Amino acid sequence: MPISVNRLNDSVTNSDFDAANRALSEEKPFFSQPLDRDTIAGYSLIEDVYGEPYLVLRLTMDRDLYRQGENTVTYFLMAEIVIGITFGLAVMIVLEKYVVSRVGRLATEVKKHE
Repeated sequence: MPISVNRLNDSVTNSDFDAANRALSEEKPFFSQPLDRDTIAGYSLIEDVYGEPYLVLRLTMDRDLYRQGENTVTYFLMAEIVIGITFGLAVMIVLEKYVVSRVGRLATEVKKHE
């Protein structure tokens, strides 16, 4: 896992360090944010010898769990679609067999006796 360190409120920083600088404080010493679709970064304040925040530590790692969650949602949606189509076809077959065909036969019998 790549680690990088930057001074707090350094003028030459990346935009992700800028967001971390704004979000980090002594009350909230940890911050995390996704950098892109595949990477997430965690930030922490490191204090100097006087106990004042001095450095921002960034640790980046792959978003394996996020990708696994996306795959799970995709598989779940595909399964729901297949189940929905199967259920819809089953309902149509049952309605045709027990309702529509009987109503059609009744209509034919009524027309014959008119």
